[in-house]
Amino acid sequence: LEQLKSGQFRAPEDQPREARPFFATAEERRAFEERNRKRPLVWKEPQAGEEVWAYLGIDSGSTTTKFVLMDDNEELLGSFYAPNAGEPLKVAKRALIEIRDRYRRAGATLHILAAGTTGYGEMLFAKAFQAEYHTVETVAHARAAKKYVADATFILDIGGQDMKCLKVTGGAIADVKLNEACSSGCGSFIETYAKQLGLSLCEFVDSALHAQNPCDLGTRCTVFMNSKVKQAQSAGATVADIAAGLCHSIVLNALHKVLRIADTKQLGEHVLVQGGTFLNDAILRAFELYIGRQVIRPDIAGLMGAYGAALIARERTTTDTPLLDLSPKALDLSGVKTTEFRCKSCNNHCLLTLHRFASGQKHVSGNRCDFALKGIEGKNSEHFIDKK
Repeated sequence: LEQLKSGQFRAPEDQPREARPFFATAEERRAFEERNRKRPLVWKEPQAGEEVWAYLGIDSGSTTTKFVLMDDNEELLGSFYAPNAGEPLKVAKRALIEIRDRYRRAGATLHILAAGTTGYGEMLFAKAFQAEYHTVETVAHARAAKKYVADATFILDIGGQDMKCLKVTGGAIADVKLNEACSSGCGSFIETYAKQLGLSLCEFVDSALHAQNPCDLGTRCTVFMNSKVKQAQSAGATVADIAAGLCHSIVLNALHKVLRIADTKQLGEHVLVQGGTFLNDAILRAFELYIGRQVIRPDIAGLMGAYGAALIARERTTTDTPLLDLSPKALDLSGVKTTEFRCKSCNNHCLLTLHRFASGQKHVSGNRCDFALKGIEGKNSEHFIDKK
């Protein structure tokens, strides 16, 4: 208490860390790069006259949209990964058209037996494109991880604006921790600072990996991190050292602010990382250094949510499941009607947004309980709408 009053006390995550490069020797770096070499997913080109039966997984993330096309043997046929640009439905529509036309141009026929959705836009995408299956993203990520590492003990997924920490026991999720309001430990945070430093994302990563004295920037949110970065710059820190410090801050944020762990042994022996943020080798290396052991990064780290959704769709599909309709009429979003109204089902009086698609499907957002969802789907839906 006396240390706290005097300002000498520091929380574990704020303790000054020894500044050291990511790699002690050139050989250590080569071994890391070889172990984590990214093998890009290449589309399996369709052949003329071929009939392809596949499953589709869609991950509507906070900043990006990801698609995975998978055959009945759970082998990947291709993928799609693009920023949402504020219009996720249009991006998804473009992806579906690209997938459909790839097979048509080759003279092949694509049949999508089932589609599964997950992520922030799980229900929006399911309603818009009439996907039969949808699942919460923690389950989708855990399902994909099990495919890669059957005995995984811990999964850390860092996306554009959120972070999921999953403790796994016997292939099942035993505990879940998520970041709350702050996205300072996520991909958009790094993109923001890369631009601020005048670097592309690739240049940012390369600079961080070459840093000799990474800055200790702590685990502050974006507002306070600006101050820390400016302090480091005024003290003569190089761009490389600041970039490396920011990568370290993401790892510290995950372990101390989200997981709140005191001993990294709690992660178990088989740690798997995924999400687009972990495609950054500097963040991956910072995580390995901090926990003191190697971790597993799948080749499709950024696509794991979509892959999990495809696997779950395959498991749940039945002979009665209709094929996904990729006709121009089914993909036409021009007739979507959007209405805002106040729900009258309880005292919250939520301001809801209702999307009515040409297929007759409806999607509502803005609700804080399930009453509105039940009311919109029910016969007496007008009871839940305050048109004023």
